[in-house]
Amino acid sequence: MKKSISIIILLILLITSTTIFAANVPVTGIQVEKNTITIEIGQTEKIVATVLPNNATNKGITWTSSNAGIATVNSNGEVKGISAGVITVRGVTSDGGYSVTVTVRVSGTSTITSDKYLILKKENSLNEEINYITRIAEETSINDFKNNVSTYANMQFYDLGNKEMGDLDYVFSGTRLRLSDNSEYTLVVSGDVNSDGKVSVVDLSRLKMRIVGITTLDDYQAEAADVNYDGNISVTDLSNLKMYLVGLKENF
Repeated sequence: MKKSISIIILLILLITSTTIFAANVPVTGIQVEKNTITIEIGQTEKIVATVLPNNATNKGITWTSSNAGIATVNSNGEVKGISAGVITVRGVTSDGGYSVTVTVRVSGTSTITSDKYLILKKENSLNEEINYITRIAEETSINDFKNNVSTYANMQFYDLGNKEMGDLDYVFSGTRLRLSDNSEYTLVVSGDVNSDGKVSVVDLSRLKMRIVGITTLDDYQAEAADVNYDGNISVTDLSNLKMYLVGLKENF
């Protein structure tokens, strides 16, 4: 009797294992509906992919972007345009490692907006057009700045020596912001005339010397000196800066 039970159990195990083995359908390939996708900056589009055969057991796909600064892709194959350019998105099946590539073209111009800061374009002393972001408060960290602007592009920040800055570094007048499409902005801290990220009596002294003609200021420092935002550097700015330093004015 025990022998018969053992034989029955063995047969059940054999049948079960055979059934499990037969149910596993391996992947033989992958294909996409479109080999080229064209989107605008900020727009998203899902890659429609088919894992072959249709009844494959494991249909998982891993997606990667050749340049996330131009377009990103998530685990579902949704591509998002970040900045203008052309990249390749690659999909690899979890089973078998079969791959497919999709060319992604992103068109448009990267923009940056803010409800807190003023973003404007002006000519500098060399008659070059410069993108300025002004009305930034002193001791504003890079991370604080990022939290107060909106853009689809990746942002990189550089000091006056062209060294990349980190999230904990303070913004100062002259900080350069470069978006992933290579467009640039010059950041200006109101009242930070000497470009150290703070507002102090040193800035007041430099502003005095500029007004009486003893010294000159770089274009971004002149933007910082114009604390009343009227387009001119005058004794009114000097008075506003004095009041700020003695606590009679909370901000510019």
